Amino acid sequence: MLLKNFFTYTLFFSALFNSFAVTVDEVMSSALISNRKGEVQLSHGNRPFKSVQMGSLITIQDQIRTGRDALALIRFADGGQIRMGQQTKIIFKNLATSLNRHYFGSNNLNLTSGNVWLDFLDHQGGSIFDITIGKILLRSRRALFYVSIEKNDIWLAVKQGAVEVKNISTMQSDVILAGEGIVLQNKETFTQPQRYVWANNINWDKAKWKEINFNEKEAKRIKEFQEKKRKWVKNETRWNEFRKKWDNEKVAFEKKRKKILDSGISNKNFKFKQNWINKSEQFEEKLIDPDERQLILDEKRKYFLRKELIRKKNNGYENTSGNN
Repeated sequence: MLLKNFFTYTLFFSALFNSFAVTVDEVMSSALISNRKGEVQLSHGNRPFKSVQMGSLITIQDQIRTGRDALALIRFADGGQIRMGQQTKIIFKNLATSLNRHYFGSNNLNLTSGNVWLDFLDHQGGSIFDITIGKILLRSRRALFYVSIEKNDIWLAVKQGAVEVKNISTMQSDVILAGEGIVLQNKETFTQPQRYVWANNINWDKAKWKEINFNEKEAKRIKEFQEKKRKWVKNETRWNEFRKKWDNEKVAFEKKRKKILDSGISNKNFKFKQNWINKSEQFEEKLIDPDERQLILDEKRKYFLRKELIRKKNNGYENTSGNN
């Protein structure tokens, strides 16, 4: 019976994926573990953490953590990617939505420990990327940057693009530009953003994603910060320039989103597609036999994994391995 049901469900989902391939791509926002090293664990919806392999899907409210000497490479549906360092934990609070392969909204992550390297230079559409660490919000639309929680401080370095930093409690805010770093003491107090040697020495090489080690020269990094640290003074001129550019981009993407909706993807159809996804997930949850449910989830995972493997041919990761 289990085997019969497996083939029935496989044909059912295969038909849906083939018939609604564009539909699924247009509404489903997800992330995927495209590579890993060491112990990487995932929790779906506050369930117990379980070890995962390459190809595991990540959705809203999922949590992922890495063990000692472990790393994980995560790719988002909109093309962005994250490299998680060892002993790092992330909660996926929200993921961008997509319309006709154009992405909008926010990828919102809560970083509770560890460090992450984020590449959102080549992502598609107008989605933004938010990281919250306690009272601090880091926001970017298109940037390559690194953030680490060290004891009770936050270390941020930007390689390309710009990152907005905001204390959501005091509403203090600033922009960190390419080549600069900033340390937020006690996870809330701004210091002056400036050029640091430690910020430039971070491993920014995509092809060497397994070699990330921020703590290798910790004493030297801390010494440089202590010698250069200055009281924070906001540069209003560059902040206003940044905000003007940001606001113009926001308006442009809102117009683009409206144009896409008006050109054929109606709100009614969008709701229908979203309802279909919700019903399929509810259908899976109601399956009595957990083995049957896992077989269906495996089929869905394989569908997205095939898409990921095709993308990897052109992004420089085709020679990496998911093994330890």
